[in-house]
Amino acid sequence: MKNKKLQSARKKILHRKTLKSKRYLFLKEIVEENPDYIEALEVLGDLCTKSGDFEAGLAIDKRLAFLQPLEPIHYYNIACDCALMGKKEEALMYLNIAIILGYSDFRHLKEDPDLAGLRGDKRYEELISRISSRRIK
Repeated sequence: MKNKKLQSARKKILHRKTLKSKRYLFLKEIVEENPDYIEALEVLGDLCTKSGDFEAGLAIDKRLAFLQPLEPIHYYNIACDCALMGKKEEALMYLNIAIILGYSDFRHLKEDPDLAGLRGDKRYEELISRISSRRIK
């Protein structure tokens, strides 16, 4: 019985990986044909980051920030990419830009596992303080 469950779990994992890679290839093809397709870039960037390809995710998120320079979520995502790569200075800089542009999801900012490497840093705590002071109490 255990072997059947194990085989079933392996099949599910392989199926997810196959779907993920098919989705990745599909989105990559769309973006190659339409390099300014915002929605496809957003999904592709998220997929790259979640699969551990932080460099590709960062490149896509920077492209999105270029295409929509006043959209705070793109800078937030760049900050996450940088934090995941251990680039603390860059992560804090982009997080600051996101906040200046209006990023205000305080709860997500405090709980996002992508930013775990920044927690405890005095500058990160100052950013948290600044964004929390904007919230309506």
